[in-house]
Amino acid sequence: MKYSYYPGCTLKTKAKELNDYAIASAKALGIEMEEIEDWQCCGGVYSTATDEIANKLSSVRALAQARDKGQDLLTLCSACHNVIKRVNNDMRNNEDFRTRANNYMAPDMEYNGEANVIHYLEMLRDVVGFDNLKKAVVNPLKGKKIAAYYGCLLLRPGKVMEFDDPENPKIMEDFIKAIGATPVIFSQRNECCGGYMTLNDKELAQKRSNAVVASALEQQADCMITACPLCRYNLVANATENQIPVYYFTELLAEALGVKKEVNINKEMITDISGVNPRKCMKCGKCSATCPAFDAMDYHPHQFVDMVENGRIEALMQSKSIWNCLSCMACVQRCPRSVEPGKLVEAIRLAVIRQQGMNHLSEEAIPELLDPELPQQAIVSAFRKYKR
Repeated sequence: MKYSYYPGCTLKTKAKELNDYAIASAKALGIEMEEIEDWQCCGGVYSTATDEIANKLSSVRALAQARDKGQDLLTLCSACHNVIKRVNNDMRNNEDFRTRANNYMAPDMEYNGEANVIHYLEMLRDVVGFDNLKKAVVNPLKGKKIAAYYGCLLLRPGKVMEFDDPENPKIMEDFIKAIGATPVIFSQRNECCGGYMTLNDKELAQKRSNAVVASALEQQADCMITACPLCRYNLVANATENQIPVYYFTELLAEALGVKKEVNINKEMITDISGVNPRKCMKCGKCSATCPAFDAMDYHPHQFVDMVENGRIEALMQSKSIWNCLSCMACVQRCPRSVEPGKLVEAIRLAVIRQQGMNHLSEEAIPELLDPELPQQAIVSAFRKYKR
């Protein structure tokens, strides 16, 4: 099965994991996602003003491309899905809008709503089937209690989106069951997180995000999943009263299917995890000179910075340095340019252990390592450093 795929802007920048895990998982399920050519931003939000045409034309062009290939248009980002689905509804059912939009288009690109728009989760439910997905799982996420956060855009307006029951959805809970975990139902799962209000009224965004996270925690959730990059941002950055891990649903899908390790770890992912800008390095070498584990490392702190900057991530992932770093943060403290090499080492290590089967320390190894006088702190810290 092949789909025309519209990724959208954020999935190429801040939400690469949502995109990359989706593609890897689809491949494992026999689904091909063919990215459409020369796509443009959908606009991020659907305008209800009936006289606004131009800001919806990028969606019309994407729909026309899918139509011309004889394929359904697959979306992943909640916001993109909402915009494109609603524009397609306008092109099908609003003659005035359709006429005016086509007047903007090239004569050979007339579009009248022929394409179908399908979200990735709908594809899993209606095409793959959750029963078949369950059969494809090689690493069931048993014991995980997962709260599915729908937010606004997948569900509303219900008569147009036709995604699920807007008041009592279950598609994401059924997905959670299919990957072997336990779904957690919570009252705020289809209420707004604050959305783009984080830009001009951060207090409101924090209030809404705190309410959503508190609701999930009240029901004993271990983590949350979402399909929306902005929702994930708000639930992580603006939930100031309580914290809970928030994942893109595709990451847990890839983990369950055993393909998470196939997602490419690149420079951008490492800099995103670490928050470090390696370009600030002036190559003075002070970080390596101050490193107490210098002799035990095959790549030294200043080399880490240079190799990340030049995209040599695979070599670093195979190095013993990521396990021998003491996390003492001497290099972070003493760097005159605030490059913080230790954070890059930590980011590489985390990228490795987040891949399925790449834990550096197992529970079985603990008994023979134990010393009766060893503080519990050592065990907890070791698992934090070496194991997911």
